[in-house]
Amino acid sequence: MRIGLWIPGMRSGIVTGNPADVEHILRTNFANYPKGQHAIGTLEDFLGHGLFNSDGEQWLWQRKNASYEFSKRSLRKFVVDVVQAEVANRLLPLLRRAAGDGVGGDAVVLDLQDVLQRFGFDTICMVAFGHDPRCLADGGVLEEAKSEFMHNFGEALDLVIGRFMDPIEVSWKIKKWLNIGTERRLKKAIADVHAFAMDIVRARRQSASVKDRDDVLSRFVASDEYSDEVLRDIVLSFLVAGRETTSSGLTWFFWLLSSRPDVVARIADEVRAVRKATGTRPGEPFGFDALREMHYLHAALTESMRLYPPVPTDPQSCAADDTLPDGTFVRAGWFVNYSAYAMGRLAAIWGEDCMEYRPERWLGDDGAFQPASPFRFTVFHAGPRMCLGKEMAYVQMKSIVANVIEELVVDVVKEVAGGGVPEHVFSISLRMKGGLPVKIRRKGHMRGTVRPSIQAAAPGPRWLRLAATLRPISPATAAVRYPLFPLACGHQVSAVTMAKEVDRFVELVVVRHGETSWNSSRIVQGQMDPELNEIGKQQAVVVARRLARKARPAAIYSSDLKRAAETVKIIAKVCDVSNDGGESLNQLSEQGISYLNKVAQNHIGERVIVVGHGAAILELCRHTDPPNSSIRRKIPNTSLNIFRISGVTGRWILERCGDVGHLSENGFLENAFGGDGASA
Repeated sequence: MRIGLWIPGMRSGIVTGNPADVEHILRTNFANYPKGQHAIGTLEDFLGHGLFNSDGEQWLWQRKNASYEFSKRSLRKFVVDVVQAEVANRLLPLLRRAAGDGVGGDAVVLDLQDVLQRFGFDTICMVAFGHDPRCLADGGVLEEAKSEFMHNFGEALDLVIGRFMDPIEVSWKIKKWLNIGTERRLKKAIADVHAFAMDIVRARRQSASVKDRDDVLSRFVASDEYSDEVLRDIVLSFLVAGRETTSSGLTWFFWLLSSRPDVVARIADEVRAVRKATGTRPGEPFGFDALREMHYLHAALTESMRLYPPVPTDPQSCAADDTLPDGTFVRAGWFVNYSAYAMGRLAAIWGEDCMEYRPERWLGDDGAFQPASPFRFTVFHAGPRMCLGKEMAYVQMKSIVANVIEELVVDVVKEVAGGGVPEHVFSISLRMKGGLPVKIRRKGHMRGTVRPSIQAAAPGPRWLRLAATLRPISPATAAVRYPLFPLACGHQVSAVTMAKEVDRFVELVVVRHGETSWNSSRIVQGQMDPELNEIGKQQAVVVARRLARKARPAAIYSSDLKRAAETVKIIAKVCDVSNDGGESLNQLSEQGISYLNKVAQNHIGERVIVVGHGAAILELCRHTDPPNSSIRRKIPNTSLNIFRISGVTGRWILERCGDVGHLSENGFLENAFGGDGASA
């Protein structure tokens, strides 16, 4: 793909998306495609002649020295330390406060794009020159962290990039000469940024501990080869490169995740696996080696940036007449632009599914990340100007995503954000117009409260709180209701003895929620919240009628997922029982079994009914003693799964697993409505 432009009074040039052309421009004939005087002159009063805004020998010596510093393990460790501290001490506490009590009722709406921009500016300032602007609030959730430097820098960058939008180049030059409009504001913003940066440079020169510091500025100051102005320009170039690129990439990433619960679930699984392999606990920071093992997360982020590159386009200038590999003639003085945004959406490069978000395209058969040619995936540039901060960007993004997904749920507020794809704001980065409004939920928190009249289990791990009514059992009732009890006990018992022994067990009836559209598409839902489809609602009515034929339960509880809550609402109506809420079933393998053993001590002889999701139920089924080889690999929608938990020994006995007799009786199984093949 290429587009040629020629408009009288404006610069002419081409835009290409051909990987062969891109390789020719960025590597093969690199010397013929510099930044060019037009771009350098437009940015010069703000960025001077730093790495981001220079050509030739001036660029080469800066690049050489910067490459040397970025190759050192000490700088890599410093970057990881800075990111870990910002995540643990500011980002996560802020998001936890935003979640409120975890239920969602008192959760505030956050602009996630703004939060990520503040995070990015804090970290890049620390890495670039060891200054902490404290842009993430330390107080209340919506407290404005006062960083005049961040405001001035952002305004200066936006205004100077705006010069490229003037249809006639001389327009902004006239405004600058007259000192009016946007150019007057830009002049003041630049003066403030330069004064602030120069104060830091001079203070660092006078510091006796400069050789003990790890930030980029200190490393250059230690060599004593550069003037204050050159050091200022170098630092500002790094700020431009890192200010919004990671925040832009992550904003679009979290927006994509809002409709891809299968990706969220796989990332969460990978994070848990890395925790187990490294012997670390949730909440502890991820080291560089741990982050490197997160191949699926790396692929998911890369795939997001393919579709929504942080820097969507990058212009060069042609120094001498040239012909591109596809035969396009380029005249000297023309701009030559490749579009990472367009290239990420070309079927000729990525296949017919190029518009689909599919992280698996980046994984090999062994599950390891497989990079693409930088001339196809141009997000981090290519050739001699390849982005030095690529590794740092992935460290930031993976640290944020892994920690957030491990502990929290990010819900995009669609009634605020609107439907469809968010609008773009043209800038140096691909920002969302109006930001990304979200609400934060804690994983594993209860929705609803237990009625005071119902006996509840003692406080414990946040798995689920259960309630039921004690029902004295007659010998005749025991023989009918618990036909498998003698087998569970391992010996023959009389009806009278059986009735006494039953009172020492808890009956746990776990029902899987009804079908959702994700189920019918065989997509794992995890912690995402699709609602029941029409079939799922019919299933819920059928299982409710079956449950109503048994002794009426005193209360019904569910996980905090919509699909479970909807199922419970239907069951509660049919059974004429008040729905008292429930808690999330996540982290079941670590907390659920031990907690339910405690429940057994508090609910001897009682029946407990709970509605949850398939993965949690399957984990319970696998815990039974003796092991049952007939346990289904998938738990059908609205299936009944009945357990006996001994209040004496803590032994789990599985009476039924995946029982969907009620669906068979009503013709659901014959219509393939009995299960979906995805147990979540």
